[in-house]
Amino acid sequence: MKQNSEYFKDVNIFMSYKEHNNKENLFVDEGKSPIIKFENVYFSYPDTKLEVLKGVTFEIREANQLALVGYNGSGKSTIVKLILGLYKPDSGSVTINNIPAHLLSKDDIKNIFSVVFQDFAKYQISFENNIYLNNMDNSDKYDLNKIVDSLDLQYTLNKLPKKEKTILGKEFENGIDISLGEWQKLAFARSLASQSYVYILDEPTAALDPLAESELYEKFKMLMKNKSTLLISHRLGSTKMADTIIVLNDGKIIESGTHNELIDKNGLYCEMFEAQKKWYSKLPANDRGVEYESI
Repeated sequence: MKQNSEYFKDVNIFMSYKEHNNKENLFVDEGKSPIIKFENVYFSYPDTKLEVLKGVTFEIREANQLALVGYNGSGKSTIVKLILGLYKPDSGSVTINNIPAHLLSKDDIKNIFSVVFQDFAKYQISFENNIYLNNMDNSDKYDLNKIVDSLDLQYTLNKLPKKEKTILGKEFENGIDISLGEWQKLAFARSLASQSYVYILDEPTAALDPLAESELYEKFKMLMKNKSTLLISHRLGSTKMADTIIVLNDGKIIESGTHNELIDKNGLYCEMFEAQKKWYSKLPANDRGVEYESI
């Protein structure tokens, strides 16, 4: 009891925070991906003087596949937090269809974005509810088997005793645990089922080997034909599929372009890619001839 009572300190601190829920729904649903703009953005985290972003400017257009790469601490995840309205830039602007991101309501953000983080959650609920958790009201509209097949989760589903009704994890009696790679695919499946406009992948496959990561991202891209995607990864073999690659260093954009353009520039991206090239010398071929249908 003494050990568990310590957690109440965190609960009490959390409950003491004032709730800010005065934002209106400003996003107009036009049935297409919004345009996201960073214009000369500077940002430092509260109570610090270190500038994490220094004059960052870029744009994510409709149905655009954008990748952010760079060393740890270069500002990649901070960009995601600003896009989601979790922070307001110190100067410059972050807009979504010309609306400042920090002014959008929680409903707007949930409607626009689906995010898979590196520390994704392993929900101790059924297999199907793990997938439909972001969109329970419309779960009957999306074919579970279609999502399962798209991400090669059929083997996982078939081995579960109660199939999609099986409780995952060890939290509850008769729960069945699955591998980390399978949990990661479930996180991707949950993202797909959300039917959002923009998908953000912030290194969610860090625990996978480079070849498995590349294969999973390739499938995801095929499913995102008419959507916008923001991919953050240290492994550059996965970023080759992006329409535009932005290279960050010390909070600044130092290079941008396609994979081939950046290789020709012979800059930091080329240096990083050459250092990792051995990981991708034998990329898996799609010998099954599978075509992934867009969801």
